[in-house]
Amino acid sequence: MSIIKNKRYMLNEFFSSEFNQFYRKDISLNIKELEFKRRQYLILMVLVVLVILIFSVISIIFWETNLEKFIGSPAKVYFTVLTADIILFSLVLSLENKYKNEVKKVILPELLKCFGSFEPGNKRNSNDISYIRSLGLFDNFDRYHCDNRLSGIYNGEKLEIAELRLEKIKNTKRHKNIRLTIFDGIFIKLPCRKKFSGTIIIKRKPIISKDSCLSEFERYFDINLTDAAESKYLIISPFMNKMINLVNMGIGSEITISFEHGNINISLPADKNWFEFSILNSANNIKNYRYILLELFAILSITDSLNLKNNIGI
Repeated sequence: MSIIKNKRYMLNEFFSSEFNQFYRKDISLNIKELEFKRRQYLILMVLVVLVILIFSVISIIFWETNLEKFIGSPAKVYFTVLTADIILFSLVLSLENKYKNEVKKVILPELLKCFGSFEPGNKRNSNDISYIRSLGLFDNFDRYHCDNRLSGIYNGEKLEIAELRLEKIKNTKRHKNIRLTIFDGIFIKLPCRKKFSGTIIIKRKPIISKDSCLSEFERYFDINLTDAAESKYLIISPFMNKMINLVNMGIGSEITISFEHGNINISLPADKNWFEFSILNSANNIKNYRYILLELFAILSITDSLNLKNNIGI
């Protein structure tokens, strides 16, 4: 059950005593187990690095002392050392990836219980790719990468959160297959119970307009729509106020929202990976989890303002 329940908490209230209690009760035990594994992995990684260094020192000694007649030709020795180093380095990467996957599988679904019931989903689906291509949120792309995906129920509706990277292949006279990143960040999809047939795309302006004839919302955002009548009960005052607040919080500096295909689609370029946690940092980091939930809560509060459970305007 969501700890938000039916009432709306202010951000400072939500991320204080209630969250601390939730963290201790629902997450701390899993955190302790993960922290124990993390330390084990780190010890193994240190040992592997030491072995790599030892192999490297042996290689240098061989070079300096010319022990070819005892242990073989230099080419064979260097090839053996290089192969061993590659294998051991791959082991280090596999341990780190294993830890990251365990965090995603164990912690994130538990953490997102603040909003509903979530679990990891399929990273690649042909239907998802077709859907992303059909949206006005993104430019045309050639490559689709989904690093992580979570799906669950939020306020009675299916919510999907994915970490996407979209790339376009460009060819020039000098270079071929140049990869240009079209989008790299978080994509959120949530059904909208308010029926609409048109398309509305809201994009953050690069520079805040100084035109006094525009509303505050229009100074921050560009709006492209196909049906002005529908926009009157979708782009309502609470929605606009929360969008502006999001920008003022420093979260939505490049946020784009579209009403298409009966859904609310949100794209948020991100320089921080929401879904990955470094093995070098302690898993018991409540501030990091708070930060993730703070951003997600602020974004989802936009959809709350639309009163999505009702097929009527406000």
